[in-house]
Amino acid sequence: MTLVTIVGMLSGVLLLLTAIYIFLSKKAFPAGGVAVTLVSLVMIGMSQWSTIRIKGGGIDIDLTTLAAAVDTLAAQGVITANAIDSTRRGLVKLTDQLGDRNVLPRPSINSVLEPLRAAPRIDTAALNRNRTRVGRIRE
Repeated sequence: MTLVTIVGMLSGVLLLLTAIYIFLSKKAFPAGGVAVTLVSLVMIGMSQWSTIRIKGGGIDIDLTTLAAAVDTLAAQGVITANAIDSTRRGLVKLTDQLGDRNVLPRPSINSVLEPLRAAPRIDTAALNRNRTRVGRIRE
């Protein structure tokens, strides 16, 4: 286990024990106790999240390996999205040039440009944000 995992576990356990002690000594569990308990459970859970391994029934999944695979797919998705956008822009430019030189009639140009301009665009910034979130799991 890494130092961060150990510190997260110990901090979460200490917070949980504090909430339990207050409950047993004062016989009350105010909103602050609920908040401390939730924070402690999150700390314990998040420190163990990266070490989760699911085994059984022929399945063996390691969360770190899964996160690495998802990150690789997201990186390939960003590259593909950029290539698609670059191709789309190139086709629009080429079609405009063919129209300017009167190689294609105007109805043909419009029939090509309309779907190209209406094509949905992939938000590569969102893909990169998700890659960052997945990358945190591996750490």
